[in-house]
Amino acid sequence: MTTQINTLNKIFNKLILPLEEKIAMHPVWEGKRSGDPLWQIGHAAFDTMQALILPFNPQYESCEKFKEQFSGKNANAPWSGSKPIFKDVRDLWSNILRDIRAVEKYNPHDLLPSPIIFAAYTVHNVGEALDYSLFHTSFHFGRAYEILGDS
Repeated sequence: MTTQINTLNKIFNKLILPLEEKIAMHPVWEGKRSGDPLWQIGHAAFDTMQALILPFNPQYESCEKFKEQFSGKNANAPWSGSKPIFKDVRDLWSNILRDIRAVEKYNPHDLLPSPIIFAAYTVHNVGEALDYSLFHTSFHFGRAYEILGDS
């Protein structure tokens, strides 16, 4: 499991940090959120938080703070209220990556307190939650780069 968590850290360090300047230069997005690279990165963080933190810490404060902005249920809606800034998303990822270290004490086959149902996948144990987070994060970071015109 340490390997999977380290891989999430590498994704963050290698892929999110170089995006800050590109996102700042990207035109303000007026359409549905899923077309905004910042939403892609924030949504990946939100689902990672749901998979790896909330099962063990249901009161995790960042979940409620970012739920309206980055839940997949709002992907097709335009931004409402104030749109988050890159620093908010970067800090959210930093906090998540710090806090998911608590998962290392579990065995990959340990069941989550209850299954987590995502749009296309349900996770039942710690190993599935880690795998989901890696695949899902990789997909959404790839989408962010695609939107910005980078491969």
